[in-house]
Amino acid sequence: MKNTRKLTQRVITLIMLGYVLPGYAEGQLTRYRGAYTYAHVVNTFCPSINSQCYWLNPATSEQIRQQLKHLSATHADNPDQSVCVVLRGRIDRETKSDGFAADYDGLIKVDKVFGLCSQVDRVTQ
Repeated sequence: MKNTRKLTQRVITLIMLGYVLPGYAEGQLTRYRGAYTYAHVVNTFCPSINSQCYWLNPATSEQIRQQLKHLSATHADNPDQSVCVVLRGRIDRETKSDGFAADYDGLIKVDKVFGLCSQVDRVTQ
């Protein structure tokens, strides 16, 4: 009975952390692994840690944008297909977005692209 109670407490703690940690990372530079999609009217990143997707912040440097576009162009079978990438960025759920970006959970400003998921060793969230 005592072990069951401890196990239950641990499970509840893990569930709570799953909800709290993604919000805690907001506004901080964090390393993410997830799906990047670039197409005619799409420029998004969906981290693997949750079901939310973010529009690439216009403040992301042109060099970073070109790196992401290149990964998409050379590794996606068609323009609407996403590629798994590892990057470092800052999620912004507060800034009001216009246009296509308004349909997403927020913006992500990327400051570093590590590469494709399959080519980056020991990726941590």
